[in-house]
Amino acid sequence: MEPESADLLRKQIATARILLLIVAIATLISAMLLLPSLPSPAVLENIILTAMISIIYFLLALYTKKRPYTAIVAGLFLLLLVIILDIFWNPFGALSRWQTKLLTIFLLVLGIGDSKDAQRKMKAAA
Repeated sequence: MEPESADLLRKQIATARILLLIVAIATLISAMLLLPSLPSPAVLENIILTAMISIIYFLLALYTKKRPYTAIVAGLFLLLLVIILDIFWNPFGALSRWQTKLLTIFLLVLGIGDSKDAQRKMKAAA
């Protein structure tokens, strides 16, 4: 692999990792914004679930070193699953914290192209 190609590959992987880290931090902030509503058991459950989702995004960010495209797509599937479960739990659940959900979709879709190219280059080099 040429040095320029290796440098581009590192940048593409770093982009995927940074995007997933931003999503993880935004999700964690979304959970923290619920803290003022605490003594309610439903709010505590929501905070715990959102924090767990944030941890999953952090782990996916670490996984980008091995498979960046897979990590980004897994992040999109996780978000889709969360939205669907949120709709079943509460019919208006998809509208709650819509800003974070839109930011997550935007960032993950933004990272798909570079991560797919990076993963293809990693396979070719192996």
